[in-house]
Amino acid sequence: MLSITALLVYTLVNGQYVTSNKTYVALAKKIAPLYVYWTNKRGVYVNTHFIRKNAVKYFSKRPRNKANAYKVLRIVKTKNGTKYRIKHGYINAKGTIPAYYVRRTKLIRVIRNRGILVHNAKKFTNRNAIKHFRKNALIRVQSVARFYGITRFYIGHGEYITANKTWVNRIK
Repeated sequence: MLSITALLVYTLVNGQYVTSNKTYVALAKKIAPLYVYWTNKRGVYVNTHFIRKNAVKYFSKRPRNKANAYKVLRIVKTKNGTKYRIKHGYINAKGTIPAYYVRRTKLIRVIRNRGILVHNAKKFTNRNAIKHFRKNALIRVQSVARFYGITRFYIGHGEYITANKTWVNRIK
């Protein structure tokens, strides 16, 4: 009986190689999605070499309730520090803030200009939106719920609201 073990070996340009042998390859941990926002002046670039000709877009300084939250698609470590790959390009990880609260809080205030919706499920859709809170409304939070790595605030009676820092602000 003939036993053949097939190993794939890919040779890279610089003489190094990558193997498919599981004993030598560390599997990447599956982590929850990371969302970030920023309020300071920041550029988005085509690649991780941050020079003016590689700039795609510049964001000016803005208040927290006007900032957009972006999903981090990839984390890149370079000799100049950590970079995040987002939808538009690459940004510097330094100075970014996680977009969602993760710890329990007792009281929050709505800071989004258009207010926020209350949903009767952890998954937010237009069909399960049941209520609306206006800007500056104070809401008591009972607990924190997770939905595929995104945090939601449970406010009682089967109702959930977002924990996005650009939409709500922690009071207590």
